[in-house]
Amino acid sequence: MLTQVIEKNINRKPDFSVNIREMHEYGYGWDGMLPLKPAMAQEYLRREVPVYRLYNDSTETELKSPYDVVDDIEEGNTFLYGIQRIDWMQFNKNLGAR
Repeated sequence: MLTQVIEKNINRKPDFSVNIREMHEYGYGWDGMLPLKPAMAQEYLRREVPVYRLYNDSTETELKSPYDVVDDIEEGNTFLYGIQRIDWMQFNKNLGAR
């Protein structure tokens, strides 16, 4: 199901369940990042798209695996995640070339 959502979102937002305004309210301010909720973060990590854990001081950490998101959830963390705009554009380009 998430795969279908991703393919429909090509050249759009990577996650329609969260927006830039919400990311700013969370405390992350760099507009070069597109926000994601946990489920979509896991899906993009499975597809080997670089995904970052966002912090409310406008810093981030690159995640290595979908299990990083699972660990966050199990620990009770409520992080937002993100994809850099440049990586999102490249993902769309690669997906469109199939």
